[in-house]
Amino acid sequence: MKEIINFKLKEFLNQDPELIQEYIVALQYLKPIKTVKEVFHLKLKHVEHIKQSLYSNEDDELIKIVARVQGLKLKEVFEIKIIEFFRIIASVKVQIDTIRKAEENRLSPAEINFKWEAVEGDEKMSKFGIYNTLESLSGGDILKYKKIMNLPYSEVFTALLMKKTASDLQRKMDRIKTKNDV
Repeated sequence: MKEIINFKLKEFLNQDPELIQEYIVALQYLKPIKTVKEVFHLKLKHVEHIKQSLYSNEDDELIKIVARVQGLKLKEVFEIKIIEFFRIIASVKVQIDTIRKAEENRLSPAEINFKWEAVEGDEKMSKFGIYNTLESLSGGDILKYKKIMNLPYSEVFTALLMKKTASDLQRKMDRIKTKNDV
């Protein structure tokens, strides 16, 4: 590949598809830069959209993501130079990976429920995606789903962590109570 020309995004998207592909391969390794808005503090619905769209490689979805994290209008994103654009995307990928790891490490049960595992509970419920979270936080009230989706992800994560911690503590207290009853 020759020297990379730092096109504006709108110019880049009008280049020959082979050149675009070469650039994408090279630019995906750029160092991330700080985004104007951290993904962790966006609304839950926006974080879920980013999770679902980030690796789709659909140009329009990536443009929407950059607009969201940079606080820009879509037409303003087309004026961004491609090196900055790809560095922003790299940052969003790092942020989403961090969120996924935090969910996995902090929100997963501390103990394995063998009965749940025996009936493949996680696998069967995973098809409902975000609705599992909405059901848990709404107390079963479907009318609250929309309000929860509009909360900052950071608040939702904290609420889920608090529920998980309380549940873990309750299990430990139940075990202590059972031992003392014997």
